[in-house]
Amino acid sequence: MNNLGLGIFWGPVVDTWNQRRLLGNLSALLFLALCILSFATNWLGFNLWLLLLAIPVLATASEFLYPVGEALLPRMVAPEELTKANSWLMISSTGADLFFNAISALVLSLLSLNQLFGLTSILFFFAFFFFKRIRTSNPSNNIGQPKRDRRTAYIRDLKEGLSFVRQPLVLRLLFPLLLMNCVYAVFYVSLPEFTSVYYQTPTVYGLLLMLLGLGSMFGSLLSEFVSLRLPLGYLVAISYSITGLTWLLAVISLELGIFPLTIVLILLSGVSNGIVNVAYSVLFQKLPPHDMIGRVHTINMTFLNSLAPLASLVGGLFVRSLGSLTTILICGASLLIISLSLLLNQRFRTLPKMEDIPTLEK
Repeated sequence: MNNLGLGIFWGPVVDTWNQRRLLGNLSALLFLALCILSFATNWLGFNLWLLLLAIPVLATASEFLYPVGEALLPRMVAPEELTKANSWLMISSTGADLFFNAISALVLSLLSLNQLFGLTSILFFFAFFFFKRIRTSNPSNNIGQPKRDRRTAYIRDLKEGLSFVRQPLVLRLLFPLLLMNCVYAVFYVSLPEFTSVYYQTPTVYGLLLMLLGLGSMFGSLLSEFVSLRLPLGYLVAISYSITGLTWLLAVISLELGIFPLTIVLILLSGVSNGIVNVAYSVLFQKLPPHDMIGRVHTINMTFLNSLAPLASLVGGLFVRSLGSLTTILICGASLLIISLSLLLNQRFRTLPKMEDIPTLEK
């Protein structure tokens, strides 16, 4: 449910309210909503209107969780431990996704809908107690202010976040990520068609996704080691060039029937992606002041996700007109071209190492 289409509007709330309390309250809200769905489904049967009413509540509450976590993490660990903390957070997140995706078919076949809602609510029940145990400093919230003052402060904070993101250094880092995000959207649209056409089984598609996830976990684990040794400009450009090259070689190896080589290449693709994902997470926690991390994160994610549907549409048109194989080859070549342009750009190439990235002024 991590859909940050409207996330840009949550940033001021994340930065000005008590973040630990926000996490706890959101977990409690999700727990109660899922409990209501479970009991209602058990007593009244499946009700589509109740589900449609609950989905916006669940989605809105879930939208807060990621930016709150991003803003809270730098307050919980020392600056020199930030990359390691993000690495383990990424590993746990990717690992949980892999585990629950793997057992999802089994769970759906064994449990009824109300039991599934009940099981999910238990997870948020435990999350609520874990979040309550967090101890960290937080900015004073603005709940006690008059409504007019809160509204004025909200608008001011939102404009302040937008002004921060428009700074040249932030845009220089954000623009390549925007392009890469579009390429990834096209790649993931073409992947199911590619596996169904060439292998006539969903097993290969599931295996490729699992390999990408495992590779991302290994990359997250290696991110601190790489970030300490490579300047940021080279780290981003090299990581994405490796991803593009491995996509091209993986398609060729699949065509030649060398499946073990394909497995290694897909894993390597996930590794490079995991490294750069952690690097960008740390980057946008270090660049803004602590009281602006929520706004910067939500604005960035809104920009990145706003073009994803359009990129997916373009990917579908490419697959229909050119075929999935050609589309994946185009994606790999596009990453190589973007990476080369980043290396040729002196301002991007000369970005310092992660530990030397300065905190920008508001």
